[in-house]
Amino acid sequence: MKRLIATTAASLAILALAGCQDHTVDGPSSSVPSGSATTSQSTATSGNLSDDTYTSPDQSFSLKVPAGWEAIEEEDMIIFKGADYASTGDGLVIARLDDAIGNYTLDSLTEMFSSEKDFEKIDAKELSINGKKALLCQFRSTLNSRSVIQYQYLVDGGEQAYNLSYVIHTQDLGQLITDSAASFTIL
Repeated sequence: MKRLIATTAASLAILALAGCQDHTVDGPSSSVPSGSATTSQSTATSGNLSDDTYTSPDQSFSLKVPAGWEAIEEEDMIIFKGADYASTGDGLVIARLDDAIGNYTLDSLTEMFSSEKDFEKIDAKELSINGKKALLCQFRSTLNSRSVIQYQYLVDGGEQAYNLSYVIHTQDLGQLITDSAASFTIL
């Protein structure tokens, strides 16, 4: 649980600090406006990125990423971001946890995230992502004096879980990021 708190805090800080414009989000859009994603090939550091599908360096997972996005592999996480990341902060962070998803419940996730400033739970549910059990905690909070919607997925990876985190700063890419998270596949 401590590792989830640490990786979540780090990933949210990375995503929150990126988007410095002052704007409010009411929720993810149901469709992505044309021109939201670039058409250039995505880039990665040591993971494999082919046809906008990223595969982790250890071949443990893959996911679709928006065209033109890059993958930055940090020590404990992988950050996916587009060319406009510095101004929007829209991105996706994936971290592998040291413990199994069975150590978490919807109540424990909600309680953990309720410490966020101006926390307002939107949804907490159990679901399946590509046949794997997953928990989703979606909530509104305040980051850098802005109202944002945060998504925290925990996906069952057997002995370890994967944490997918993203913050919706702008509606432009909200559905695109949600679709990327939904494409997450454990190999």
